[in-house]
Amino acid sequence: MSSMSQDSNMVNMIKERADKRAKEIVEEAKKEREQRLEVAREKAEERAKEIKEAAMKEYKTDLQKAKASQTLQTKLAILDAKYEMLQEVINQAKERAEDKIGSKEYKGILKRLATEAAEALEEDEVEIQVPEGHEKYLDVGKIEKEISRKRDKDISITLSDEPLDAKGGAIIRNMNNTKWVENTFEKRIERMSDDIRRIAFTILFGEEST
Repeated sequence: MSSMSQDSNMVNMIKERADKRAKEIVEEAKKEREQRLEVAREKAEERAKEIKEAAMKEYKTDLQKAKASQTLQTKLAILDAKYEMLQEVINQAKERAEDKIGSKEYKGILKRLATEAAEALEEDEVEIQVPEGHEKYLDVGKIEKEISRKRDKDISITLSDEPLDAKGGAIIRNMNNTKWVENTFEKRIERMSDDIRRIAFTILFGEEST
């Protein structure tokens, strides 16, 4: 074989190897590019999923807030209606109670209020205080007998000379004025107002106030 032929074969062999290596490099580059694209695609999909989940979470939060706002508005509307009704009941009760003053029924009402207060105080000697002029509706002796019977012991009740600043009802206190029970018209109306506040709290927050 001539020297020229050997050189030609050598060139062809080098060229083949170079072409093969070039193809390998191209294939490796393609694979690397595809791998990078796959990683980028996975990251993009993961990011898109995160964005979608965040958007859905925000949507649900906004939806819950909207529903809560509507629920609160409904509760407030119910509260307003109930408050007006209860306030009307209180006003009517107050008017009816004041209308009873001086009537035949008032004597029995005053006796019941005084008896309840004296029984709740649980003292053996008490003083009863009523509004000015209301002592004429009060039978202290009957109240003493009733409380003594209920407590199964003798109870002494004294009528105070000092008039009570109230529309009607009575205050019962012990003799050293350290304990008392107020059972006036005004105090009973105040207790009804407390009931309104408890109802309002329950409507708004779903539980009893303390």
